[in-house]
Amino acid sequence: MTAGPIGPGLLRLTLPMVLGISSSLLAGLAETYYLGLLGSAELAALGFTFPVTSGLMSLTLGVSIGLSSVLAREVGAGNQFNIKTTATGGLTLAALIMMIVSILGLLTTSWLFTALGANEETLPLVSDYMQLWYLSLLFMAIPSVGANALRATGDAKISGSLMVAGSVIQVLLAPIFIFGLLGFPELGMTGAALGNLIARVLTCCVTLYILVKRYPLIQFTGIQLTTLMQAWRSILVVSIPATATNLIGPVSSGFIVSLLAGYGQSTVAGFAIASRVEGLFVIPLFALSASIGPFVGQNFGAKAHDRADAA
Repeated sequence: MTAGPIGPGLLRLTLPMVLGISSSLLAGLAETYYLGLLGSAELAALGFTFPVTSGLMSLTLGVSIGLSSVLAREVGAGNQFNIKTTATGGLTLAALIMMIVSILGLLTTSWLFTALGANEETLPLVSDYMQLWYLSLLFMAIPSVGANALRATGDAKISGSLMVAGSVIQVLLAPIFIFGLLGFPELGMTGAALGNLIARVLTCCVTLYILVKRYPLIQFTGIQLTTLMQAWRSILVVSIPATATNLIGPVSSGFIVSLLAGYGQSTVAGFAIASRVEGLFVIPLFALSASIGPFVGQNFGAKAHDRADAA
């Protein structure tokens, strides 16, 4: 990223992300469609989950942004040991945060969604969905953070391909478990979360293989705890404000959902559909925002400040 035309370089990073983000959003839209076939109660339950799932994804995104920023600068500077230390630190930090959040989420499910306005009809459906969704958080975080690490090194194709593959697996598995196809029991909301969990586990395994074997970015041997904690501090300096910024949307969305619940559960169901559809219109912005950070970071690390400014 530190040589060649800037515009085409950004485009090469952005196009795979357009495909990856499009696939993720379309998978979410497909999930909404599947659950809509079951009834408005299931759609309403899904609508109540959006602020919480989006907020927890923002935590992962915050760590990913921090890792991408620090790692891209290390790649630009060419420090191989720091590259591996930073990548390993980012992955372990995300895993640690997601494990803590998963436990807290499982303990507060009923209280949290009752506060958002779920009633006696939708709350059991929400619980069925979120129990497995919380368990999948760790397997969501590792591919997300790993994809950002790959983009920071300049490889957007693999990270985009991982997103597409995970989304395709989810779209194919979800109806099997939701509707009880191919001899499986009909699981409804639990089936949607189960399809999501399996897709994330498979994507996580492939991501770890790539990070350890193909791109040896992850290395635990020779890295001391003090070095790892130093990497955490460097990442958190960027991650904390990035997470705070990204949480504005989910927090405001949660406030809106709690207001809409006063008009009836079907209103929340309508909001769930609209929320899925509106995300499709900002795909290019999401893709470019995922690309500009690594591009600027590498040039900043290489002390090519004019090129970073131009990007």
